Amino acid sequence: MSYNPQRKRGGGPNRGGGRGRGRGRGRGGGGRGGGGPPSGLSGKAIGMYYKNKGQEKKQEREKNERAVVTISGEAQQNISRILNDVRLESLTDGHHVEQQQQGHSSSWFSDPAPGSATPGPSSSWGSEGACGVGQPTGQAASGSHPHLPMGGLQRLHQWGGGGGETGRLDSEKLERLSRDMKAELHRRRQTNTKYQKMMEFRQKLPSWEKQEEILELIRENQVVVLSGETGCGKTTQVPQFILEDAVERGFGAQIQIICTQPRRISAISVAKRVAEERGERLGGSVGFQIRLENQLPDQRGSILYCTTGILLRRMINDSLLREVSHVVLDEVHERSVQSDFLIIVLRDILPHRPDLKVILMSATLNAELFSQYFGGVPMYNIPSVVFPVARYFLEDVLQMTRFCPPPPTRRGPPSWVRHLRGQAEAMEKKRTEEQERAEYIASLEAKRTYPPYVVEALRNMDGDQVPLELMLELVKTICREGELGAILVFLPGWDTISKLHDMLKSDPVFRSRNYLIIPLHSLMPTSFQQSVSLLLNYSTHI
Repeated sequence: MSYNPQRKRGGGPNRGGGRGRGRGRGRGGGGRGGGGPPSGLSGKAIGMYYKNKGQEKKQEREKNERAVVTISGEAQQNISRILNDVRLESLTDGHHVEQQQQGHSSSWFSDPAPGSATPGPSSSWGSEGACGVGQPTGQAASGSHPHLPMGGLQRLHQWGGGGGETGRLDSEKLERLSRDMKAELHRRRQTNTKYQKMMEFRQKLPSWEKQEEILELIRENQVVVLSGETGCGKTTQVPQFILEDAVERGFGAQIQIICTQPRRISAISVAKRVAEERGERLGGSVGFQIRLENQLPDQRGSILYCTTGILLRRMINDSLLREVSHVVLDEVHERSVQSDFLIIVLRDILPHRPDLKVILMSATLNAELFSQYFGGVPMYNIPSVVFPVARYFLEDVLQMTRFCPPPPTRRGPPSWVRHLRGQAEAMEKKRTEEQERAEYIASLEAKRTYPPYVVEALRNMDGDQVPLELMLELVKTICREGELGAILVFLPGWDTISKLHDMLKSDPVFRSRNYLIIPLHSLMPTSFQQSVSLLLNYSTHI
């Protein structure tokens, strides 16, 4: 509402029906000088009128103050040419989009049309896996794929191949890129000393001996379940087996592998290790992606290690994973909510992607559970290397460290605690444990298996507390008397982890540069967790 100094207060030529401020008597012409609200408005309505009018003036002012951008004629021609190319590409893909809408309805959870050969959601499938995993259904059964060159179609259905970015490339470009990848692999094997050294290590892993059997199983089945103990090489080697075999067969450019990891630090460290084994840096044929951080590999002929959540987020925009040839789900035995949901979604999209390969890997022998969920897919167990393990009990540790804790100051709980719900059973269990412990210590004294100071230290140990002082002495003893290497200490939570870390850092023994002390926890920043990769290059104590 603006002030006009030319307007006379009482009327004059601009008077539009009175002052405009009168109470109901001068509003006929629109308030002050004819620029006020229309007649008939009162109270809140007048305020809303001026609010809307102010917003309109603001928008008009912003419109007038916009910067003017000029584009040269050459730039306009380039933009027009790009838009024309996009239109032609859209027309080319129209047939594929129509097929997808008919067979998939762009939703995992929509019901199929009556009489349709397309399976419905996972909830409507039988428990025996009647979804027909690995069997082409509907349009896919005819052996045609609108995005893939016909010359390599049969190989891709055998090996798996993405139908998006890779498929839209010209077949000659794909073949040329595949030839370059094959030549680069052969050159690396002959001239790259780092690659050759890593190859010697890879050949010692148990999974290397089973390479051909694993590859044949993946070629012949859409879904396979691999199991093997930690250290057999399944996480680092199986994706490399798939990629290198495809490169040798001449269609490496059509392979894009995604390997999920349950934790961020796992995705980063494994990707770095695989890149090192391949004699290259991250960002070539190997990369990683986690929340807020990534180092992506090449779009074709590559392996991407990522967390489960990253793959789920990717499927929001690309529900069929059209540009992916293989999905490797690692550590599926951990059974998180995200991993279970990812398995459900993958089983839903498999009939729509008969060229997609899914490999589930577990460190335990519960592979049969996942095999049954996918309709009885084949399983394969990778044998592991058995290393000698020496077990030391608490009495042995007390004897090695000569650690003697002070006598505990035990005080019984208040009398009212026994009346709390559930406390009576807990107190009874506590008394039973103390009685069994006293009997065990008495047997050690009778047998004289350990010296008296060990028995006394065992008697003074507080079973309800984590013995951080004893752990400190044990680490110092191993560093002093053991061989060079790494020590991994497991603790129940972040509180004890931080306390022991502070104790180690403040001890004079570990102030030397010969020791690297790293706390590990899921709450630690990713940048700090990456320092764990230093252990791959150092033979020091931790």
